[in-house]
Parts: sequence; C-alpha cells; structure tokens
Amino acid sequence: MNWRKLAEDDYFLFARSYRMAARKLADGLDHEPGPIPEFDLSPVLSAYRLALELHLKVIVLGEGGAFLSVRPDVLSIQKTRSLPLLAQFVCQIVKTLRWEAVFCCDGVRNLAEFRAAIDEAHEIDPEYGAFQCAAGSAGLGGQERVSVLEFVRRLEGLLQLLEGIADAMAAEWDLRCWAGGDEGGPVGEIPVQCGGGGWMEGRWPARLPARKPGGSPHGRGLTHGGGGWRVGAGCG
Repeated sequence: MNWRKLAEDDYFLFARSYRMAARKLADGLDHEPGPIPEFDLSPVLSAYRLALELHLKVIVLGEGGAFLSVRPDVLSIQKTRSLPLLAQFVCQIVKTLRWEAVFCCDGVRNLAEFRAAIDEAHEIDPEYGAFQCAAGSAGLGGQERVSVLEFVRRLEGLLQLLEGIADAMAAEWDLRCWAGGDEGGPVGEIPVQCGGGGWMEGRWPARLPARKPGGSPHGRGLTHGGGGWRVGAGCG
C-alpha cells in the first residue's frame, strides 16, 4: 500500500472521515442490548479521540490559525497529541473573533465547559498505551451503559461544533481577504461580522492569499445573514 502526505486543503475531509467512522462504531454500541464489552468500547472512544485531535488541528493549522497573533510551529502542532494544548489555541481564536456567544452546543455553553469537555476526552488513552481498555472485565451495563452512551453523544456534539466553527472561520477569513483586495487584507482594526449579530471592531492579525467567498469553504452550506455565521448545533 502506498502512502502520501495530504495537502492542507484535504485536512478537513480527512478529519471528518474519522468522525464518520467513529459514529458508525458508536451506532453499533447503541443498538446492541445488554452491557457494553470493554473491548468493543475502547476502539469507539479511541476513534473519537483521534477525530477530535484532527479537527482541532484543522482549525489551528488552517484559516483559524490566521487569527492568532503568532502562529504556532506547524511541526509541533502536527506531532502533539495534547487535546488541551490544541483547545487552548482554538479558545484564543474564538476570543479574538468575539464568537464566545455562538461557540456552544448541547452540553457546552461556554469556553470553560468546552475546555472541561476536551480535558475529559484527553483522558482517553493520552499516552497511547497499546493495551488499555475503558471498562472492567464485566463490561458496562445499567447506569454505566447510559453514562457511556451519553459521553459518546457529547463527543459527537463536540465534533459537530468543531466542524462548524472551522467552516465559519474559513469563510470569515475569505470575507476579510476579499474586502482587503487581492493581496489579502491589511493588519489593523476593521469591522467584523461576528456570530453574535451585528458589526463590531476586530483585529485582522495576519495575511493569507485572498479568495472570493462562495458559500461554505468546506461544502457544508453555511449561511451568512444579519446574525453572522451559523456555526454548529444549538446551545444546550
């Protein structure tokens, strides 16, 4: 089998494929009655963890990273497995854009809850132990089963949020570059359409090649109306 390095434009689709695979595995857990065997649960959680890692990296390495005052080292971001570290950059970007009000989903109402959810997900095999399992020898039944399935649903919600926010950041950057001309936008204070509604002042921290906005950069059909970008599931 031949292997190749992905182009940056493919990072999003690559990350989403892991999310879709994790969801298919999780559907099997939900449909099978009885306790969840530990050997069946561990691959599901590991797949979700990797999907989260990749989606966070998509934001930091992609257009989202352009909103950081200083971009982190690309090689360091590619190598790290620390979800809290990656989430820290994402939180900085959200604050720069002043999107705190719309950065939410079911179970995540603010950045503090987002960081707590990421910390919980990070504990899924953070050191990549080859032979670790997520449950006891008897598997997970009863209330434990309910808790596990709820945890999986929270992970799915986080991934939906990250996919949406990555799209919104890419689209927002396109708009700013387009408004700034073919050479990319200027560094300075400019009006920014934010997800919370209305226009406000925001800082344009970096330059990228300009692209005219043509809907969702990743093909998810985002809309940009008077209330700004629609970036994810409803806040719960």
